[in-house]
Amino acid sequence: MNSYLKSWKLPDSEFTKEEKVTIKNLLSHSAGVNVHDFQGYSTDVPVPTLIEVLNGTHPANSNPIIVDKVPNENLWISAGGYTIIQQMMMDVQGKKFPELMNELVLHPLEMNNSRFNQSLSTEQLKVAATGYLRDGSMVKGKRHIYPELASNGLWTTAEDLAKFIINIQQILKDNNHNKGLSKDITELMLTPSSKNRYGQYGLGFSIYNKKDEVYFEHHGWSTGFYSRMTAHRDKGYGVVVLTNTPLPAFVFEVFRSVALAYEWDNYFPVHKKMEIEQSLVDKITGRYLANGRIVEVIQKDNQLLYKNILDLKAEELIKVSDSSFVRRNASRLMQFKPNSENETLNLLYVNSNDGTTVSTFVKMDVDKKEPVEFLLEGDFDKALNAYIALKEHDPIHPTVTEDYLNDLGYRFFREDRMKLSQDVFKVNIMLYPDSFKVYESYAEACVKIGEIDLAIKNYTKSLELNPQNNRTEHTLKELQKSQ
Repeated sequence: MNSYLKSWKLPDSEFTKEEKVTIKNLLSHSAGVNVHDFQGYSTDVPVPTLIEVLNGTHPANSNPIIVDKVPNENLWISAGGYTIIQQMMMDVQGKKFPELMNELVLHPLEMNNSRFNQSLSTEQLKVAATGYLRDGSMVKGKRHIYPELASNGLWTTAEDLAKFIINIQQILKDNNHNKGLSKDITELMLTPSSKNRYGQYGLGFSIYNKKDEVYFEHHGWSTGFYSRMTAHRDKGYGVVVLTNTPLPAFVFEVFRSVALAYEWDNYFPVHKKMEIEQSLVDKITGRYLANGRIVEVIQKDNQLLYKNILDLKAEELIKVSDSSFVRRNASRLMQFKPNSENETLNLLYVNSNDGTTVSTFVKMDVDKKEPVEFLLEGDFDKALNAYIALKEHDPIHPTVTEDYLNDLGYRFFREDRMKLSQDVFKVNIMLYPDSFKVYESYAEACVKIGEIDLAIKNYTKSLELNPQNNRTEHTLKELQKSQ
């Protein structure tokens, strides 16, 4: 990748000693690159250049883009990776990204209502959507600005995105089609290159094989917006839904309605709801554990519910056969089967296409608790002691790694569950006291809830451990000025 980059280089690290990052890695989210998503910039704050975003320097509000996992080991969605692609394209062609995309994609496909320019004209602003948050409030300034154009910068319409999808379908069907990519590259784009427990990814698209019916799909978030598109690779149908509020459940409902109305092949399974005997409910309710992840099955108001313990809301668990259950927004079957090694139950996630077991959760003892459960109950001291004990017993356990805890803290941060966010970051400080990142994350949470003195203290500690962190240095100076 660095052989194409001129204005900026992806820093080498311990993770790139054996394998270097390639363009294919970045497009398939298998590069091990950090920065899952970008928050954008309100219309009343400075907007960084792309180089400042890549370096994580002021006024960028995201971390420096680096490789922090071994390439090709796993699928890890990274908007940061596509930002590298954006810089590479500009370096190779010597043109601005909006100009390149207009020449290569938007103009040839007659996507006349699409653009990557973030500075919209007066006429364009009249028809630009206004973003709304989950609580119904309007995004400050109506919408955010994104210098990270490749991942977040497209202004478009559902009709224009449909033209893009139709072009892909036409390329695969017609050898003489001359708009867009070659047939070979298009086929490669829709060939799985990486995967994780959620699914497979090609070059830019999620790929779903639903009993030999292949669909390609992409979804996107930005502050105040959520969008999703999907299409059958070979049969010419698909749908695009753009919304100006982050409510995926509504979009999935639209997808279900379209797929059922137009009889899409195997897109959504159709089940008949069966009655559940109370004896079975009593048997399967409880918590289940797999690799540090805990889900629970509960009964409330005569309804069987399922949830990840980290989630606020539960989903109805519906019986569809003598041995299988489903959730409304998930295609995988769930089965409860006796554990052959003891007298407990296992909860199995089953691939509905081929019947293979995707993952196995073991029913937990009523008296046993994982460290995160103490945090959820508000008992920080017990949680910390449990995390310390787990780390001493298994230093590489997935729930005690610095990255996992940092991601967990930011999950609660984004959900405005700030007490939990702070507690997770504090645990990370106790477990990894020599890492500058843990203090920086905790400081950011302190700023959000107005604990400025505590934020200054932790930003100062972070800067002591990493004096080259220009972003933290600038943030610290700004906070000190406000005192």
